[in-house]
Amino acid sequence: MADLSALTLSPQLLDLQPELLACIAAHSGMRTLPTLACACRSLRAAAKSEICSEALARAAGYGDVLATARPLYRNWRELLLDDCRRGGTWRLDIAARSNWKHNMDEATAFHHHFYQNRVPYLYPDVGGTAYLVIDAYGENDLRDAHSSSLLILPGERWERGGPGTDPWAPCEPRFVQHEWEIYRVLPEPGCGHQVCLLGFELPNDENWAMLLGGLHFVYNGSRSKDLNGTDYECVNLIQSKATSPRALVAENLAIATFVPFPFKSLKDSLLGGQAVEELEQLYDPKAHGPDTPGWDLPPSVLERWRAGTWGVEPPSLYHS
Repeated sequence: MADLSALTLSPQLLDLQPELLACIAAHSGMRTLPTLACACRSLRAAAKSEICSEALARAAGYGDVLATARPLYRNWRELLLDDCRRGGTWRLDIAARSNWKHNMDEATAFHHHFYQNRVPYLYPDVGGTAYLVIDAYGENDLRDAHSSSLLILPGERWERGGPGTDPWAPCEPRFVQHEWEIYRVLPEPGCGHQVCLLGFELPNDENWAMLLGGLHFVYNGSRSKDLNGTDYECVNLIQSKATSPRALVAENLAIATFVPFPFKSLKDSLLGGQAVEELEQLYDPKAHGPDTPGWDLPPSVLERWRAGTWGVEPPSLYHS
């Protein structure tokens, strides 16, 4: 028979010091923490401790923002429960790109109109609003970037219909127009370059999983109710089965960055008239020009941009 006497020398988990219990609780991770806290009073205290909360906050990916955000909260636990929103917000670097449907190939692009736009960043949740940065280039008749829209595809859940409808009818795709905008044309109207930040009211947490099967973007809006944009390609921003904006970030940590945000709510900033300055803090268009990764321009169009004529002068009728 095995000698079990040695087992009596091993300390039991609950015999450990509270500080060590807190470290173990933090090591278990955010997903396991609620279950651990339900086990007993000692583990519940460890899960709610400042040692555990600080360790989880430092491992959450808040980065350098954490140092300036911590004084804004009474304790580490409060910061963690708020997802550090007073210090910054999560940004998804999605780098989606859309083209005008009538762009020409390289053989003819030099003497034809050419338009392309990008959505480099998605901020899933800023005071309950999702924001997109849109950077668009084209000719001097480039259409308004601030008329762009989102298309939300239904998720796997079902929506109860109203009176006289099928109670388990599937959700239909729907377009969402922006509620708030910070809009700027660079460097002057009619120049063929626009940068703007649009805010969209997406479903709240209760309906998120039901509605967010996929998020698509249509530059300058669309008159259709499907994935075919009117004049611009309808492009996929992100696919998700997340049940909340925070879960969306957790699904995409590889492209997620926690960044300082100039203000808690863009709505408040709009009322204060600080739109242009705030946009410049969020996105520097000069550092993300058409000759940087993420764009896909024909060499002849890139040549026009470098010469300062794309979007300013009409395309040449003859290849020189």
